[in-house]
Amino acid sequence: KYFYVGSSNLDAGKLQAQFMHDHLPKDAQIVYLQGTLGLYHSNERYKGFTENLNRPDVKILAVQSADYDRAKGMAVTEDWIQSFPQIDGVVAANDQMALGALQALKAAGRQNVLISGIDGLQDTLKAIVDGDIAHSVFQNASAQADAAVKVVEEIKAGKTPKDETIVPFEPITKENVNKYLK
Repeated sequence: KYFYVGSSNLDAGKLQAQFMHDHLPKDAQIVYLQGTLGLYHSNERYKGFTENLNRPDVKILAVQSADYDRAKGMAVTEDWIQSFPQIDGVVAANDQMALGALQALKAAGRQNVLISGIDGLQDTLKAIVDGDIAHSVFQNASAQADAAVKVVEEIKAGKTPKDETIVPFEPITKENVNKYLK
C-alpha cells in the first residue's frame, strides 16, 4: 500500500486559467511555454490550463516547450515576438520560463503583457511587486512536508491515512505577494 502527499499539477494549470480568464482583455492573444515534453506534471499543468480557460475570444497563438529553463524561455519568447505583433499574455509552466519571457519582452520594448508562472520564486515575487509579472502559483513544499509527517505519524499510530493528501497550490498576485516574500 502507498499513500500520496503532494499537490495537483492540474490545479496549478486551473489557477493560471482562472487568472487569465479574469484579467485578459477581450480578444486577447496569448502564448504558452510548456515544461519538458512527456513529463507528467508538464502535461497536467497544460491540460489544467487549456481545459479551464473558458474564454472563446482568447486565441492561443503558440505552444512550445522551453524545458523549464529560463534561457530557453527567453529564446522561445524572442522567436514569438518576431512572429506575433500582438501578445497579451504569456503562460509558463514554471517561473524560470516566465522570467525568461519577461527578459525577452523587456528587451523588445513590449509592455502590458500579463505573465503567469508557477513556483513562487523570490525573483518572480520581486517582479510581481515591480508590476512586471502578474501572477505565480506557489507549490507549498513546507506544507507538503508537514502533511507527509502527519501521514507517517498516523501509520505509526496504527491508523490508516487517506490514500491521497492534496496540498493546494496558492495563487500569488500583487495583492498578496508580501505574504510570500522573504
